Amino acid sequence: IKELDCLYNVYKIMDEPDITLDSVCQAVVDLIVSSWQYPEAACSRLVIYEQEFKTKNFKETTWKQSCDIMIHHEYIGTLDVCYLEEKPPSDEGPFLAEERRLITAVGSRLGHIVRRYQAEDALLDNAKLAATGKLAAQIAHEINNPLAAITGSFRLIKTAVPKDHPRYKFIGVIEKEFDRIAHVIRQMYGLYQADNKSRHNCPVNNCIADVISLLESNCTEHRVSIDFDKHGIDDTLELPEYILKQVLYNIIQNAIEVSPKGQTIKMATAVADNILTISVSDRGGGIPEEIQDKVFEPFFTTKKTYKKSGMGLGLSVCKNIIETIGGNLEFESKANCGTTFRINIPIN
Repeated sequence: IKELDCLYNVYKIMDEPDITLDSVCQAVVDLIVSSWQYPEAACSRLVIYEQEFKTKNFKETTWKQSCDIMIHHEYIGTLDVCYLEEKPPSDEGPFLAEERRLITAVGSRLGHIVRRYQAEDALLDNAKLAATGKLAAQIAHEINNPLAAITGSFRLIKTAVPKDHPRYKFIGVIEKEFDRIAHVIRQMYGLYQADNKSRHNCPVNNCIADVISLLESNCTEHRVSIDFDKHGIDDTLELPEYILKQVLYNIIQNAIEVSPKGQTIKMATAVADNILTISVSDRGGGIPEEIQDKVFEPFFTTKKTYKKSGMGLGLSVCKNIIETIGGNLEFESKANCGTTFRINIPIN
């Protein structure tokens, strides 16, 4: 009877409206010990993806009964029930055969619960991405019209600038950046469908240097500098240059904004196993551990107090377009030590 009551209550916990997965896990841990033969001497612990939930009296002992938590034959954690003191021998040490069946049933149910929450999270993420794509298309439409007028006017103005003018060199830079903006707008119309066919021979160091040059005024404003180690690679690689510049611009801009005055942002490149890695390291305060899993979520931002803060789309878009071309974007962060972002792109 106790075993059936336990399983029934596990189902009831899961059916509570708006309950989080963490709350479900803790409630199951607190509930399960009451169904063992000696509940006053029992304690329990659940570990899911290295996150631990346990009763207040939990202590791991030699009198332990365990069950692996699985999703699609993949191990994700363990459910343990321990006795805090020795009890008479039974079917499995001090534990009953019914208790083995119960912990196995609860472990199986937990696997289903975790899988359901993962599916719900995936649906929510897809909804966010769909909303992001719609918003981006609207923004792109609003930007595209004035950009067309500005570009047309610039083409008229550039003919009036003699080639021997000391500032004539910026004509080419401006044209390239107009092209880049136009390309970004086209990507916004079809957000999350990055063009992987636009690969061509790209001088990586020159590409990075162009982005650093574009952000020079930002560095001056924030009184930070960028140290780019060009020795990691000096080749021309087959890469989508527009995508690389877009991602670099966002990540370096973020690094500039979080860096204290007088600090230096470190950049380096490396190639291994046909993967180009570009690292950007700042010396800011780091990303708090409790929000690190939200960094790549659409609309999530920690820069709401910054006068030029955006809507929290930069890193989300960067991660998605890098993944679309077969790469990945990752980061490491420590409190008061700064953050390092790594862009990994396959070159073949």
